[in-house]
Amino acid sequence: MAIFGSNKFPVKDKLVLVTGASQGLGYALSQKLYEQGASVILIARNKTKLSSNVDQIINSTPNASSSQFVEYISADLTIYEENIKILNYLKSKDYHPDILFCLAGSSHPGFFMELTPDELSQGIDINYKTALYFIHALSKYFVHSKTKSQKHIVLCSSTVAFYQFTGYIQYSPMKTAIKALGDTLRQELKPYGVKVSTLFPGNFARKAHRRKPYKTSNYPVHRRRIPANHCGSVC
Repeated sequence: MAIFGSNKFPVKDKLVLVTGASQGLGYALSQKLYEQGASVILIARNKTKLSSNVDQIINSTPNASSSQFVEYISADLTIYEENIKILNYLKSKDYHPDILFCLAGSSHPGFFMELTPDELSQGIDINYKTALYFIHALSKYFVHSKTKSQKHIVLCSSTVAFYQFTGYIQYSPMKTAIKALGDTLRQELKPYGVKVSTLFPGNFARKAHRRKPYKTSNYPVHRRRIPANHCGSVC
C-alpha cells in the first residue's frame, strides 16, 4: 500500500518532523513529503548534510506552495537534552507538528562475540533511544498541540523484528524493541486521538550499513537492496 495513496496518508498543509533525515530513507521521505505539500523539518546530527539536503529539496520542488517551508535541526537524539532542544525550538517558533517520523538508525553487522561493548551500546542508542527519547521529549507538547488535524507518529522497525539471523545481533533486537514501543504507544496515545504506526521495511540501500556481517562462502547473503528513494514512496 502506498503511503501517499488517496485518503490513506494525507500530508498536504501539514508539518512533519523527520529524524534520520541526513541520508537514506529519512532524506528520501523528506523529499516526498515536501513534494506532496507538507512542510518538513529534517533532524539529524550532520549539519552540513542537512543544510545541503534542505537546498536540494527546495530546488527540486519549484512548484511548492508559498505556505510551505523546509528547515533542519542538528541534534544528537541519543542525548535526551538534545531532544529538549528540539522541543524548545518548536515552542519558540510556535510550530505544532502533525506527524513525527522516527527513522534514525543504522546497522553494524558482526558476530556477537566479535562486537565491542561500544558497538553494542551504539546499537541500543541509535536504533532505540533515538525514537524513545524523541517521542518522550515531545509527547506532551505534541498531544496537546493546537493543531486540529489527526496527529500521527510513525516508527521504523524492520523485517528482522520478526525474523532474526546471524550477523545482525547488534541491530535486530532493537528493531524488535521498536515494534514493542509502537504497540504500547498505540494503546497509550489512542485516548488522545494520536495514531501510531510502525513500518517494517526490508533490505534497502543505505549508507548506514557499515560492514559485511560474514563471509558469503559460509552464509548466504541476499545482496539485492531496494533503493532508498523507492522506500520513501511505498511501504
